[in-house]
Amino acid sequence: MEALENSMDNMRIDLRAVCCNQASDSPCTKIGSSACRNCLMVTPCEKYCSRRCQTDDWPVHRRDCRSPIIRGTWKPRWVVENRPPTFISSEVGAPDQVNFGAAKYLWGNVPAIDVIKLNQNEGVNFENPMNLLFAGIYKSPLCIVINDLELDLVARNLVFLLIMFMEEDPGAAAEFMLHVWYSVLVTESCYTLLQKKLKPLVEDICNKISSRPLRSLQGKTWNFGSSSLRLVLARQAWMKLLSYFDVPNGMTKETAQAVRQTVVGAPSRVDHVDRGVLLRSPTLGLGMMKYRNDGILVPFGQSRKAFVIPNPTVFDSSQKWPMMDSADPTDGWSMKTFLATKAGPAKQDAYGQLYHYLRRLFMDFHQYLRSKPVAFELHHVDARILDKTLAGREFDRIEISNICDAGYLGIKKTLKTFTPLLCKPSVNPHATLVTTFLNAVPEAKMMCQQMNPILARHISQTEVRTVKSYMESDLPRPTGTRVEIEERIAIYSIMAVSAIDLVTDMDKYFDMYMEGHDFSNAASSAGVMMKERHTIIPPWPLRVNGGSHPTRQDKEDFKLLLGTGHTGHERYMEWKIRVAKPAANAG
Repeated sequence: MEALENSMDNMRIDLRAVCCNQASDSPCTKIGSSACRNCLMVTPCEKYCSRRCQTDDWPVHRRDCRSPIIRGTWKPRWVVENRPPTFISSEVGAPDQVNFGAAKYLWGNVPAIDVIKLNQNEGVNFENPMNLLFAGIYKSPLCIVINDLELDLVARNLVFLLIMFMEEDPGAAAEFMLHVWYSVLVTESCYTLLQKKLKPLVEDICNKISSRPLRSLQGKTWNFGSSSLRLVLARQAWMKLLSYFDVPNGMTKETAQAVRQTVVGAPSRVDHVDRGVLLRSPTLGLGMMKYRNDGILVPFGQSRKAFVIPNPTVFDSSQKWPMMDSADPTDGWSMKTFLATKAGPAKQDAYGQLYHYLRRLFMDFHQYLRSKPVAFELHHVDARILDKTLAGREFDRIEISNICDAGYLGIKKTLKTFTPLLCKPSVNPHATLVTTFLNAVPEAKMMCQQMNPILARHISQTEVRTVKSYMESDLPRPTGTRVEIEERIAIYSIMAVSAIDLVTDMDKYFDMYMEGHDFSNAASSAGVMMKERHTIIPPWPLRVNGGSHPTRQDKEDFKLLLGTGHTGHERYMEWKIRVAKPAANAG
């Protein structure tokens, strides 16, 4: 996405923040020019009512501006109640209850990446057609194939793309896509688009194939100028697809929020939530709590009153929240990147910055689809048979998320399945397969701890010392009453333990993982090789690389990473087809 992000700088898009006066039934719609001096989270309008709007909104904003989180007086509930947190158990081997809720990932759990990177591969002047098993930005015709076994994800991808193609206003399209993706509720205008323009496209196909066998594959291609969108589904999946445009019967704005809160606001999770606040900066923690409470991705102080319709792509007839309580929009994007957006004066509002970043990105995507030919193709099959589904086709880039982890396909099956789909070097020597390992480091570390507890204890002590070098500013002050000192020590201990994963010797454990799973043999059997130099994404894009002597920037990166859903363990590998070396001449 690098080229796409760079091109946004040339776009004339109004990024000014709307006034945050929400005190009346008709929120102020003027442009705000000054942030609240206390928290920098909101943007009260000063165009002609600089004092009045702020004064009118104060009863609403006071709860947030005077929040203990912002004022620095907040304490986790386990500290206030003088008890151990529930995520720490005295029982050996007791589960940490890390996961709670349904295990669907509608929002993604690793930052988006640019899988093309022309400047580091084919070159910026490369203009041949390019085929991708995922997405990117490119000047010549693109063929983008996206597959997922979860119908929820296939359906949502279809809705996103149809919004981009069917809504002509780039600002409206960006808003609709953003909220269908990340908000619990959508506006009436967004729902009208889904019902009046998008659903009829699917209904037409369902009517035509209604008498065909349930499991028979049916394909449909929609053409939009020089671009197209093709969807291939079994007939029964096509029928199910219609439900993603309709709010479930009986579900209201209130019941949708209540359904979500049974997971997000579960009493058993209060200590996990408090730990999340503890590990974040005060403003990021407050933003996280605001989003957990209302589930609407807009700037902190912006009115939510227009969001009245349950998001039909999130809720189904079961009326259950489909994701884990920890699911967060910020996990799917690079926080360092979107925080650099600096849109509007409320620069500490991370979720507002993400909103502006995505709005710009989606508007540029909307413009791109109207200026360059792109052919999208959506499939809904098991990844293990994708080589058969796409037999005879070759791709310049293949990105397969973390299905290569041992708990899914594993590296051997992954390479065997996807290598036949990768372009031969004679066609494109830069063709690349990208794999992501999310569980390799923790799995190898756990194995090491079980095999050699004494060594593991020594390593743990080293990691604790490294954590201290990053968290010097958080060390408890030896002042105050005994109770206050003990509280600060307890809080620091939880923060330090939570941070240990960030300073783990990841290279060592990943090398162990590769050896244990015989990556060398898997690559040789599949006819591929690891790329010595990555040209798509760094091996450890999220890792803090300061070691035991971090710089000031390292410490800032560490603090930011600690407050995200990532650990730095996210390991990317790039593969290319092995080229046979010519035999040496005899004699």
